[in-house]
Amino acid sequence: MKRNLILSSVCLVGAAAMALGLFVAPQPAEAGMYDGQKLTVATFGGSWRDRINKIVGEAIRNEGGTIDFVVGGPTDFLAQMIAARGQKPPFDVVEMTDDRWRDALEGGFVQKLDLSKIPNTAHMDPNLFDDYKVGNWIVLEGLVFHIEKFKELGLPRPTSFSELDHPKLRGKLHMADASNFTGLYTIAVLAHENGGSEADIQPALDKIKKMDFHSYGLSAVTVNQMMKSGELYATFAHCGWAVRQHDAGIPSGCVHPVVNGKRGAPAVGYAALTKDSANVELAHFYINELIGFDMQELFHVKNGIVPVHGKVLEKYYKNPKVDSSGVPFLILDPKEVANFWYLDYSKHNPKEWQRAWDRTLLR
Repeated sequence: MKRNLILSSVCLVGAAAMALGLFVAPQPAEAGMYDGQKLTVATFGGSWRDRINKIVGEAIRNEGGTIDFVVGGPTDFLAQMIAARGQKPPFDVVEMTDDRWRDALEGGFVQKLDLSKIPNTAHMDPNLFDDYKVGNWIVLEGLVFHIEKFKELGLPRPTSFSELDHPKLRGKLHMADASNFTGLYTIAVLAHENGGSEADIQPALDKIKKMDFHSYGLSAVTVNQMMKSGELYATFAHCGWAVRQHDAGIPSGCVHPVVNGKRGAPAVGYAALTKDSANVELAHFYINELIGFDMQELFHVKNGIVPVHGKVLEKYYKNPKVDSSGVPFLILDPKEVANFWYLDYSKHNPKEWQRAWDRTLLR
């Protein structure tokens, strides 16, 4: 009887409260800007994808959205966009490199951006973005070498690529081939060092043949293992490889080439919005976060890139990370950054370069 009276009293109190407007129903969680939306991004795999997911992916999830990744390289992504022409694009945002950007733009695979929705471009060099692309990383192509092995061989720290044409280094060198943008930089630098240019790469190919390389085009994981075991003494790669090898216990350093009086050979990666993407707003949010301070700082510290965000550059250029000899891995001084040498892609003919490579080195 008492229990019934208590229940009746509770019901009466509740009814009275509702009548007086005092009853407050549970409120749903505040909706995010991108509730229920999914963005698909084409980017590199491994730690690169994982770090993007950690910073940018979390920002998207905090706004109610989700993110999927298609991993590979710019050549793969271009092939997928070609295959899907006239259909739904295979991804919303794509990362492209210098050597493939012209193909993506002239092929009509990307659409115009609204830069007002990417405010972090205010912290960037204006040369790194335009209406169709935003540079989200810079790597410095160079010569990554095993510091202790060179000391054991009695070889000084190199100052140019061509110095590795040495009897003690025969069969101990690696580089990417002519199908990879890193290989293009190695070829172009060696061409300039040996009397050629982007318009005449034969001097570079002749030099590569004389240097008697161990291998071409191996994965970063394999190269790192070979550098650690002593099977390789040096590889032509971007200097971020030296940072990662150093962090993994391999005493590596990096040499920056000097071409036409300019020190430093940057390759740039760009984020772009694919044509007919249905997630335009979320794609702009993604690109803005990709070039934001937190993402650029993590890329710099862990992947060895030159950050595109000016405030990150300011934070680190006076206290750069150094190798076991005390030499900085990267060029970060804004004055030097402004004086980098850039490969002239207007003189790069992919088919002719590949034919010359095959003719000289694969016979």
